[in-house]
Amino acid sequence: MMNLGDMKTVIFSTLLLFCGLSFVHGQTNYYQGRTTVSGDSVTYRVKVTSTGAYRIDNIHNKKAGTPLRMLDGTLADGSKGYGATQNQPYEQTLYRAVKEVLPDSVLQALKNAEEQMYIGLIVEHDGRVSEVSFIFDDDSLLTAIPPDQYYSIEQKIKRYTTFTLWSNSKDVQFVKMTGILSFKRLK
Repeated sequence: MMNLGDMKTVIFSTLLLFCGLSFVHGQTNYYQGRTTVSGDSVTYRVKVTSTGAYRIDNIHNKKAGTPLRMLDGTLADGSKGYGATQNQPYEQTLYRAVKEVLPDSVLQALKNAEEQMYIGLIVEHDGRVSEVSFIFDDDSLLTAIPPDQYYSIEQKIKRYTTFTLWSNSKDVQFVKMTGILSFKRLK
């Protein structure tokens, strides 16, 4: 026979499992078959990549899909390896942003499914992030996250993340960086 404490633990664990499973099984794919998707605060362009993944970009993004150019407007030599170093660890930027926006039950479901997401960042000369894009698989649980939550994550990433441009990147208009957010690493 179970004591009251053990029974409460079983009930609480069952509720957490139910919340995670309802996220997994009852999910809506906000991005399938769409070229744009809107929330109350944002509209994202939806593109399907060559691998079938979704790439969502804020409609106000202007640089993410453009070729890298020098300050004088000429095309940059991609073989030069332009880039920047992030000034803070991911735990203080990308992971923090996601943890502040998504409910614990959703985070746990993403962690259990070992989901990951690529985050494209446009970094300006002053080191700030001006544009954010999200890339996730078409069969991912991440398709059930509504646009307004991605917008909140985007705003937090811009607020929390800064970079220092590499010395060879001072002559390009901006640099493109990619972050990989692996939910199994969430603490």
